[in-house]
Amino acid sequence: MPRRSRKSEAVTERMGALSSLGIESSEETVYRELLITHGAKAAELSARLRMPQFAVEFALQGLERKGLASRSPYATPTFLAVPPDVAIEALIAQRQSELHRARATVAELRDLARSQRVKREHDERVAEILSEETISKVFPEIMTAARDEIICFERLPMLVWDAMPNDAELQCLARGVRIRIIADSAMLKVPRHLQRLRSAVQAGETYRVFSGLPLKMVIVDRAVGIVPVTTSPSGSSHLLVRSSPLLQAFCDIFDVFWRVAAPFSVGEDEDAGQDDADTLLPLLAAGLNDKAIEQELRISRRTLTRRVADLMRQHGAATRFQFGWLTAKSQPIASKRRP
Repeated sequence: MPRRSRKSEAVTERMGALSSLGIESSEETVYRELLITHGAKAAELSARLRMPQFAVEFALQGLERKGLASRSPYATPTFLAVPPDVAIEALIAQRQSELHRARATVAELRDLARSQRVKREHDERVAEILSEETISKVFPEIMTAARDEIICFERLPMLVWDAMPNDAELQCLARGVRIRIIADSAMLKVPRHLQRLRSAVQAGETYRVFSGLPLKMVIVDRAVGIVPVTTSPSGSSHLLVRSSPLLQAFCDIFDVFWRVAAPFSVGEDEDAGQDDADTLLPLLAAGLNDKAIEQELRISRRTLTRRVADLMRQHGAATRFQFGWLTAKSQPIASKRRP
């Protein structure tokens, strides 16, 4: 009987190392092949692995449910492996048992993927298209891994809307993570959205407002970003971008918009007789119309007109346009915010 090589024995021993994360051996086999092929159809995987096609399709369904693979939107889909340092880490965060063994497997899988890449200057894919189901599993873990800063463009349509910051945001703030968000001014017309902004600012987030944001995105620690690329009632897809010149370009775009966006701040009690410069100017700078400001401050149209007129006199402005230009030049609001 021929003896097995040490290399084949070592590979056999490593197989099944992901069982502690709920990954079946057949799923791991298919996942490893996807890392090597950079995408394949079920029939192709069946031929390469010499497995029945129904077994390969069953394994692919399991990989999709666990966020390890995504499929193209075609009649005969091509399957792609989600990068192991994103997908496996997400599962590790859910299953703390056998943590060291699982992390060692992530490193081994990364080495496997790197060894098969040829004619590439970099050893990891810059960007991946992920399905809505996959991103819903990966995104919370990316937020959990945040250590320094989260930056975000927020604009319509809002597929999910919460009146308060979600648990992931609050946990990030509790860890000292800085959250900076630029909201499109059109969102201020959404009912109760000002309540959400007030709650977020009071929780520790920093908001600014700009009219006509070009896209939605969220970037964590300037190391990984998620950008929606399609949105439809039947589902959406997202671009996951890792450290690269492309991700740096997205960060630079945010920094440019941050410098020109209007700071948005609200006090804890805006009806308690605070100065108009503290309560009214942020709302005017954010682009709210008179009706929205009246509702936000719970004042009448006559009171609002009087308070705006008082501010204009204080700044020596004859018109609202001149008032806006003078206040922007002196930057009385930005001085109250973090840079």
